[in-house]
Amino acid sequence: MTNGTPIRVHLVDGDFLLHQGLRAVLAGLDYVRLDAVSRTGEEAVAAVVASDPDIVLMERKLPGMDGIAVIRSIAEQSPRTKIVMLCSETDRETMIQAYQAGAVSYLAKTQITEDLGPALRMIHRGAAIFSMTAASPRLQSPGAPPRHDRLVLESELNSHGTKLLAAVAAGDTNAEIGRSLHLSEATIKAQLASIMKRLKVNNRVQLAVLGVRSGLVDTMEPHTLMKH
Repeated sequence: MTNGTPIRVHLVDGDFLLHQGLRAVLAGLDYVRLDAVSRTGEEAVAAVVASDPDIVLMERKLPGMDGIAVIRSIAEQSPRTKIVMLCSETDRETMIQAYQAGAVSYLAKTQITEDLGPALRMIHRGAAIFSMTAASPRLQSPGAPPRHDRLVLESELNSHGTKLLAAVAAGDTNAEIGRSLHLSEATIKAQLASIMKRLKVNNRVQLAVLGVRSGLVDTMEPHTLMKH
């Protein structure tokens, strides 16, 4: 949630079984509200422009308009809405097309169930996720970073490290974090590299998801913490 307000999500998917599964996942997230579901591209554009949701979850293959065209139309007419493309196949060319059309993230449909909630929070806070694909270590067993519960994270991180974790989960850049803490961008980069090595994660997305999953970030207001 943002200030107690749930993240408003609009789902666009012509696959009945898949969208039923996604609805079930979203229903289990108390910080997310599923506003509506569209089945065609044309229906999606009209509904999203009218309701202006926080996030649109949509697949590439839709009845009627092509998914890339839908992204472009929504991005032009509802620029505040963050668009997330869901794909059954991990295709670099499609990912690039989606980004150029206005999508802020690209997620593999078959691998998002466990991480969808944390991903939505990160995207809503400004993060761009284009790495949750079949090759993403966080979303498959081989090479996946170990799970950390809250107590483990708290034992590994001091208060400064916890602030950095919250800022990363909020989608802040190294430069933004540095300005808030009155430290150089290079210092922040080095400190985050040290934390990622200690927690055995490979990138910022993994670090942020780990923090949200553990519950440590959920209890924080990152920008409030950064002021102290």
